[in-house]
Amino acid sequence: MTLERRYEALSWRGKLSEAAIARKLGVARRTIQCLFKKYEETRSAADKKGRGRKRLTTQQEDRMLIRKSLYNRRATSRQLAEEMQKMTGKQLSTTTVKTRLLEAAPYNPKPEEAAALGPYPQDMDRAAVADSDVH
Repeated sequence: MTLERRYEALSWRGKLSEAAIARKLGVARRTIQCLFKKYEETRSAADKKGRGRKRLTTQQEDRMLIRKSLYNRRATSRQLAEEMQKMTGKQLSTTTVKTRLLEAAPYNPKPEEAAALGPYPQDMDRAAVADSDVH
């Protein structure tokens, strides 16, 4: 549930029953109960900080991994993971390696955004590119 909808539910508190609020928002009554309880404890409807899975690598290790991948651009994620294990003693999955490299990648537009930017020169007819350079 979005933060906006949470505050909307809180605004109806005392005016409508929990069941009515749940029906109105299309959520389970238990969701509304938990929201009200959390609001009583924290005086906020926002999510608690520090939730979720903790990162396996530090920022320094991430930078080291990126440097390794730039040094050897043909290295596979498995090879990079093995190198990192030798250096740090931490066993990284290939998925973690891929995720860290994607997080550090420069802006890569989505296909619909790329289409709006126009074709890359290698996708265009060479003659058209040559003509555009002349003018």
